[in-house]
Order: sequence, then C-alpha cells, then structure tokens
Amino acid sequence: MITASFPLQGCSRSTYSRVCYDLASHGFVVAAVEHRDGSAAASFYQDEQGERRWVAHRPVAPDENEYQVRNKQCHFRAAEVKGVE
Repeated sequence: MITASFPLQGCSRSTYSRVCYDLASHGFVVAAVEHRDGSAAASFYQDEQGERRWVAHRPVAPDENEYQVRNKQCHFRAAEVKGVE
C-alpha cells in the first residue's frame, strides 16, 4: 500500500494521477490523499449536511515566512493521513 501525498505546489487532483496509475500498474495499491490545507490548486469536500465546500489555493504572501506557512500545511497533512488509519 502506497499513500501518495504530493508536494505543496498548487497542483490539481489530476496532475499526479499518471504517477498513481503507473504505480498501480505494477501491482501496488495506491491511496492518493487530496489535502484540505490550501496547497492544491483547488479542492472540495462534503460537509455534514452534504454540501460541497471548496478549499481554494492558499499562496504565500510576500510578507509571510514561507517556512512557517508550509510547515503548518505539512502538520495539517500529517493529521489528515493519521485520521485515515
């Protein structure tokens, strides 16, 4: 089982699908996680009422510390993956 958690680059869910397909073609089970930390170009999820909620890309502003922003996103991602176990 491979958990695919792709880089913080503002890419869409389909960008890395080719990588997942290739791994699966070699017999691996691949779980591609779409994070809701603002690192993707856009993402959505369904809330408790079944409503679609969009999560927009969160760019790093010029006056922000990129390390702090990305570190927070990485911790958010880790918590999401742990929640899937």
